[in-house]
Amino acid sequence: MDVPSGTVSNYRFSFYSPSEIRALSVLEVANDAIFDNFTGRVIDRGLHDLDMGPCTDKDLCVHCGFDYLQCPGHIGHIEFSKPVYNPLMFDLVVRLLKSFCFKCFRINEVPTLVGCLKLLGFPETLLPYQPKQYIMANLIGLPASELRKLALKEMTATSRTLCKRCNTMSWMSRHLNHQQIEVKPAKETKGRINRAAKKNEELEETFEPGEVEVWAEIEALTSSNTPRPVVTFEEGVATGELDDLLESVRERLKKICPNTQKFGVTTPDLVRDMLRCVWMQDSAILRTVLPFLNAVSSKFQYATDVCFMDVMPVSPNICRWPKRMGGTPYESSVTALLSRVLTRSKRLKEIYEYLSDNNWLTSDGRLNVAAMEKQSMGDSSLALTPARSIEALNSVWVLLQAAVNGVYDMTRSVPPTGLEQRQTTVNSSKPHPGFKQLIDKKEGWFRARIMGKRVQFSCRSVISPDPNLCVHEVGVPLYFAQRLYFPERVTAFNIDKLRALVIAGPDKYPGALAVELPDGKVQNIPAGDSEDAVKRRLNMAQRLVTPQPGMHSGWPAIVRRHLEDGDFLLMNRQPTLHKPSMQAHKVRVIKAPWAKTLRLHYAICKAYNADFDGDEMNGHFPQSYQAKAELAHLSAVPFQYLAPKDGTPLAGLIQDHVIASVKLTMRDRFLTHDEYLDLVYVGVIAAIGENGHIPEITLMPPAIIKPQRLWMGKQVISTLLMNITPSGLPFLNHFVKGKNVKVSTWVGSNEERARVMNDVDLVIVDGYMASGMLDKAHIGSAAGGLVHSVYEAYGPHAAAQLLSGISRLADRFLKSSSFTMSLADIMLNLEADMLRKARLNQLDTLGYAAFAEAFDVSLNHLTKEKICDLYRKAHFAKTSDEVYGGKLSALDRALGKLTHKILDNLSKTVLPNGLYKEFPLNSLLSMVVIGSKGGMVNATQMTLGLGQIDIEGHRVGMMVSGRTLPCFPPYDIRPRAGGYCSYRFLTSMPPAELFFHSMAGRDGLIDTACKTSRSGYLQRSVTKHLEDVVVTFDGTVRDGGNNVIQFRYGDDGLDPCQAAFLKKDGLEFFAENAELLASRWSCPADPEVNQRLMNEHSLAPHLVKDIDEMAVRRMSVS
Repeated sequence: MDVPSGTVSNYRFSFYSPSEIRALSVLEVANDAIFDNFTGRVIDRGLHDLDMGPCTDKDLCVHCGFDYLQCPGHIGHIEFSKPVYNPLMFDLVVRLLKSFCFKCFRINEVPTLVGCLKLLGFPETLLPYQPKQYIMANLIGLPASELRKLALKEMTATSRTLCKRCNTMSWMSRHLNHQQIEVKPAKETKGRINRAAKKNEELEETFEPGEVEVWAEIEALTSSNTPRPVVTFEEGVATGELDDLLESVRERLKKICPNTQKFGVTTPDLVRDMLRCVWMQDSAILRTVLPFLNAVSSKFQYATDVCFMDVMPVSPNICRWPKRMGGTPYESSVTALLSRVLTRSKRLKEIYEYLSDNNWLTSDGRLNVAAMEKQSMGDSSLALTPARSIEALNSVWVLLQAAVNGVYDMTRSVPPTGLEQRQTTVNSSKPHPGFKQLIDKKEGWFRARIMGKRVQFSCRSVISPDPNLCVHEVGVPLYFAQRLYFPERVTAFNIDKLRALVIAGPDKYPGALAVELPDGKVQNIPAGDSEDAVKRRLNMAQRLVTPQPGMHSGWPAIVRRHLEDGDFLLMNRQPTLHKPSMQAHKVRVIKAPWAKTLRLHYAICKAYNADFDGDEMNGHFPQSYQAKAELAHLSAVPFQYLAPKDGTPLAGLIQDHVIASVKLTMRDRFLTHDEYLDLVYVGVIAAIGENGHIPEITLMPPAIIKPQRLWMGKQVISTLLMNITPSGLPFLNHFVKGKNVKVSTWVGSNEERARVMNDVDLVIVDGYMASGMLDKAHIGSAAGGLVHSVYEAYGPHAAAQLLSGISRLADRFLKSSSFTMSLADIMLNLEADMLRKARLNQLDTLGYAAFAEAFDVSLNHLTKEKICDLYRKAHFAKTSDEVYGGKLSALDRALGKLTHKILDNLSKTVLPNGLYKEFPLNSLLSMVVIGSKGGMVNATQMTLGLGQIDIEGHRVGMMVSGRTLPCFPPYDIRPRAGGYCSYRFLTSMPPAELFFHSMAGRDGLIDTACKTSRSGYLQRSVTKHLEDVVVTFDGTVRDGGNNVIQFRYGDDGLDPCQAAFLKKDGLEFFAENAELLASRWSCPADPEVNQRLMNEHSLAPHLVKDIDEMAVRRMSVS
């Protein structure tokens, strides 16, 4: 088949006319049967006729003679005996019915519409009158698209006024289920008629009712370059046709709606004739307001006929591929919808043929009501009376409209009330999806099959935590491991292993599922323990040989083995918001038969934005050695340690592991020989152990020899640091100034001389941890910490080993040194508690001070009556009130400032030195200070008080009565009445404060839920628009159209992940580890080469300045 080649220069969308559909169609589908019940073959002239393309991979297209791979598919069509509404244009039809008079069929002359038409270039000769200046002033400056939207809105606005041309009251219209349109005339009242007539006289100007369309001027308004003929209605031809059509439409409107009490149902052919009347008289306005009518005017005699369908196209068979089950064919959902359309179309045709046989139709195909009434009175032996004939005709017509709607949109295919039992579709709990449902939302073709699709060799399950895993591992249940396979080629190095797997079979783990022979044939390995199955597995294993050069071009056999330990699984959690949302984990198979969840170490959950409250994740198993290598060296977890946006760490330890690490590295923590070796073993085997074995490790001498050999907890970390150092590289030097733990936390003062002795700063010298504690700033996801420094010095694998080792030894240490919290941790000592009570007793006086400040009155002249009077006026004042409009907001600000000041000062005074137990014995304060859990706000609410409750950024609002709760008097200015909670969690709360606290909690939940959906959709939209932006090889940032977005990435050309330490603190780290970094990056020993490289890759000026300052500082210290 010769496929033409070329380049698409432009394209446009349009509508097919009935004649075009018939010309493109290869046959008219007339048989509602699809498959033969006995042979299963397709029926001629049915919905799967082979003229429209093959239905199976064995068929040939009758029209072109090609098979299913080469045949492009051919459309058919279904003929309707009467027109139906085009589902895509139904809403426009309903709006247009509100835009014209139902007697003269002229578009309503709305002043705003006239102004829009003038600005859109409408011919001056066709304007009914000149628009007023104030209307033009509001419209000038709007773009053409906005003018057209406004014109259509004004033109179709419902108005119950008299027509300016014929003084006839307007009609009302509405639709039922997007399938029927009902109309009725508006009620005429004497007052309304007089007011409308008077208004029409004021606007009346000289205007000829007959219209001669000036097409040359209208053509200039459109963007089409195709010349079109000038359309005119000559007297005696168009006028006579228009008069006959107007008279016929008016008569039919009177019959369907004889009074103004009840809506009458219009048929699609009547609505089509009404729009034809409007088009024949006001086509110039419609062309201007609805430009798409210009494009279809050359295809239709009346452009408004595009809103109706006389013929429906049928998509090719390749688009509706039938499904087969057990050899029996079943139609697709699209075919089922088309079958329903075809069946109802045939029923409508049969009713019209019955009416025609009884001479109940006029020559133009309309109902002859007089003949029907006459025959119904004279002949009572008819099988279908005229009344029942009309009822059946309308019912089938509506059902046909519902079926046509269902092909495009399932939600618009529900039949009206009373016709549900007449449906011919098979009862189903889920209706067939229409075209809109097939392409819309997550389940649609675009998002489910083009932007993303279902894949094989993957698994999905709920995730659960497992601290016994390394941070780069994933625990895979045995259920998944026995169903996922890797095609491993047979070589001389693995033939014994693969033979053993084939003998084990698919049921035992580890085993194999199938063997792919060198000639491409696949043999499934038999399951079971029967003698025949075991014998066959042995034969298949013995036939496995290494590749033979003389056979099958040396292509090896392939064994599809089970997923096993050490394989890589690409894990993904949706939504995939950035690159680290997909990371490659090493597999560790969980052999417990009851295990069904995927297990992860929680340290890497931040990259996935995952938690363990029911989240699910996907695992993708690579099927080639190339993909496996890419996962190991590009997508593995250690390589995703830093966030691409700013270079900050993503992985880190939290909560229990931070507590255990601090307790282990805290001063005065000593371990016996057995305890030291136990912790070192579990940490080192998790970091550098392979298959349960560890290489020779470096141990440290005891810190204390007499009277007992004791090791410090810091020495455990030092041992781990030394043993993860790659061979040939120096040990790490690191200094980090304390961020969380302050000197005052230990000794109650800010003396700098006490800093060195209180484990505030982290100091590591040649791999030995000399001072400091491993809090969240060092082993959490924080920049510049210990793990981040190891990543920079030794690489990603060393950082992952350090995280895994600290995690495992922290778990082990917690088993011997537990951590808990008691009421004593949140109690205040006697002096601090008395201070708290004294400060909180001042709250009531703060209300008066804040009220006087907000309302600008003297505090000495405030009385209860005056406060209530001013408060009430401000409560009911409008926002435009210059005196009381903003008083409530001012009162909120004044009270908030005073109460916040009291609680803040109290917190600084009492915490942490006012607690009953001091740091580090106080567990609550320990968690807050080292960053393991909670913050000072939580400690304050437990020990001091909850403080001010805010609802949507304001104090608790008042009811109409002036109360916030019934337990408070009206217009109470005390802070407690406005939501201030002086009680604390330690001693519980009274009902009023508990209610205020519950209000704030509910407000936070709702606000979080709303923000999550909005921010998620916004992120997805932005990502979708930027997904074609890439950094090209010339260093510029370009989009899909090769347009330059940035000349250098980020305007500085720096990769955030590589430039995280290019700061003052980072430069200090480089200076301390100069020998290490020089050894790792193999800097040339020749000074000339170094100088040349520095000249070619010069540093930024601000970096040079920081380096010079650091060098001067270090020389002065030394």
